[in-house]
Amino acid sequence: MPKRLFVSASLGAGFQDTILSKKRTDFSNDFHADLQSCGVLSEIAFVETTALHIVTDERMKSFAPDTSLSIQWTNAVTRPSSSLTGDPLVAGDFHLELMTLPEKIVVWNANIHLSAGPMGILGNNGDVFVTSIINRMVADRVLPANCLVPVK
Repeated sequence: MPKRLFVSASLGAGFQDTILSKKRTDFSNDFHADLQSCGVLSEIAFVETTALHIVTDERMKSFAPDTSLSIQWTNAVTRPSSSLTGDPLVAGDFHLELMTLPEKIVVWNANIHLSAGPMGILGNNGDVFVTSIINRMVADRVLPANCLVPVK
């Protein structure tokens, strides 16, 4: 079970921070807090471009994790843009992969589907996404049973 988890997340267009909304920040804060309540220290880095991998590698080395979790946006379901939201994303699929370090052995992987949140905006469902990840890790015995997060 992870004790020091480094999370590298490529969440795609649905989770962009804007002036009106801090979707990545909210996701990061929720995920960090829920992991901490399970006794897991975490560091979360968002990686959307190749150039950011250098910075992420440095952050990972500094944090000295025993495990790494990669979250990769793999698919988006769209609809014509609404004048209310301006956001055509209504759902997304994500692939998650947990690897031990320094061995780099994949010990768990999962695919999670996320539907849009309030106002039909995918990124507004960050808390639901965090809950889905944590509870899936508990169900698959990657995290202890006492880590279940109530569905929000």
